[in-house]
Amino acid sequence: MKILLQRVFKKVGLKKGALYYLAGNFVQAFCALITLPIISNYLSAEDFGTLGLISSYTALLTPVLHFSSFNYFSKKYSEYKNGELSPDISERIQGTIVISIIVINLFVLLIIILGCLIYKRTFDSFIIALLFSILFTFLSSIFTFELLKHRLNQDPFSYFKLNVVYNILTQALIILFVTLFSDKILARFTAPVVIVLVFFIWFNGRRLFKYVTDFDFHFFAEMIRFSYPLIFSSILVYFTKDFDKVILSRKSSAKDLGLYNLGQIQANYFFTITTSLFMFYEPKLYLLKASVSRQVKVIGEAAISYFFILVIFILMAKPIAYILTNGNYSSSYLFSIPLAISIYFSALTKLGITIFSVISKTWLVLTTNIIGCIITLVSFYFLIDAYQSTGAAYAKVLATVLTFLIFWGLLYYVTSHREL
Repeated sequence: MKILLQRVFKKVGLKKGALYYLAGNFVQAFCALITLPIISNYLSAEDFGTLGLISSYTALLTPVLHFSSFNYFSKKYSEYKNGELSPDISERIQGTIVISIIVINLFVLLIIILGCLIYKRTFDSFIIALLFSILFTFLSSIFTFELLKHRLNQDPFSYFKLNVVYNILTQALIILFVTLFSDKILARFTAPVVIVLVFFIWFNGRRLFKYVTDFDFHFFAEMIRFSYPLIFSSILVYFTKDFDKVILSRKSSAKDLGLYNLGQIQANYFFTITTSLFMFYEPKLYLLKASVSRQVKVIGEAAISYFFILVIFILMAKPIAYILTNGNYSSSYLFSIPLAISIYFSALTKLGITIFSVISKTWLVLTTNIIGCIITLVSFYFLIDAYQSTGAAYAKVLATVLTFLIFWGLLYYVTSHREL
């Protein structure tokens, strides 16, 4: 079986390193495969809709919560690996990023808490779950740097080990909390916070003081200059990826929103695989920064790999939906197929626009996402009004295909005008 899998992946252009990334994230997907049927027995379709809505609101804040600093860190860490930066400078940059993220996240949490006290004077379970979701995003962004360093060091096995332990513990605690506690939605968001807090303390507890002393306003200002187009760009991506749930919460029933969100959860297994492959291909784009043509070849390899896996997902979508929901919400596969197709095109666009970051033309990332956002919102406006949840799924397909084509137009423009 192992030899057969190696031959299959070799045929679609995957190397040993990609297999480790896939394996690491496959464990996450496999754990979720076990988790979802169990929690489906405790959560209603309406509850799944609420989960999706909270995740949607958190996604809007995510670019602000971590300053889109991963791209900046990747660029600087690549310079360090190429001998362009000293180890001391590299540590100061990481310290600056970590402290910046901690400060902005504490500020955002404080604003939300004060806002609730002033305007609502109480905290309902939805607001508490939202705060836990934001807290998880904050802590996991710091933890992500540990994973990112393994990727940039092209050490997929270390990435694999860390990811496996983290995801097994997280999914196990989600099952435990959801089965034990009466407020199922709050339990679902609390469990990951507990695990990521342990990892945060483990990796950063003894280094926090050093991070404070390493903070450098010069690198902070440089990070903001580099990242602010990416921050705005990521906020625009929210409207192409997650705003659909906000619209559907007003345009369709809670049950339809829940089925749509379940379809998104299933499609996210395909997203997990494309993300794993992105982790394999992205460092190559940074290493090949002097040759756009070779970077395009990397994207072509990724497109073939993604497509092979997409076809398998589409063929298996209906039984996957039945298994994951214990047959309770098997019709959700009608949403998972078009959403997976949209993920295919958005994943290729995400990988492609990394080229713009590599050549320090981050404003082109922003340009691509502005146009993509406009296309998506127009598609949502017409298709959701006419077809509700089904319209939202196919609006995503239309928008991601058009955005993908626009990216190639901009890339051609850049390669034809390198003095830009």
